[in-house]
Amino acid sequence: MLRASIIAAAVAALTWVAGGQALLGRIDPALAIPLLALPMLAPREQDVFWVAAGDIFAPHFSFTREAAQRFAASGKLAHLWLVPNPPHNPEGDFALGSDGLALNEAPFGSVRHTFSAIALYRRQLFEPPWCTVLPGNPQGTAAPLAPLLRKAIEAGHVSAELYRGTWIDVGTPERLAQLNAGHT
Repeated sequence: MLRASIIAAAVAALTWVAGGQALLGRIDPALAIPLLALPMLAPREQDVFWVAAGDIFAPHFSFTREAAQRFAASGKLAHLWLVPNPPHNPEGDFALGSDGLALNEAPFGSVRHTFSAIALYRRQLFEPPWCTVLPGNPQGTAAPLAPLLRKAIEAGHVSAELYRGTWIDVGTPERLAQLNAGHT
């Protein structure tokens, strides 16, 4: 789990270096991907990496080797952890299908959940035809992540699961102050 913490810290540092853009709002695969392959996995699985946003609090989430191996074996492009909707995002982002696939829209009688900003990704998601950022990102393009995920979800290439552990989006000074004061 230490390796996952180092990866999350590296992603946060890359986000800051890239101009302070929120990682899940903007992507820069040319900077991040070379640092994020998991060397503890078999060579064919090394194109899989964890990403966790730096502005969330999920102290009990486990970044396990087993989850990465299951994801690598799945052939999917991404695996998202969804959470029950917080007050600031009551409509959620994605739904969860009964088959474990992420859905852009909730089926009748279901709800959408909020993307926790914790995910496993496969390198191929950040390459053509999925990602339009040029290899090596010579133009320094910052592209939104949501359209990329929605495209892969529509094609059935994204799995998801509901995480019910402690999770707080501390993406605003007010929410960070509430967390620090113990009022979540």
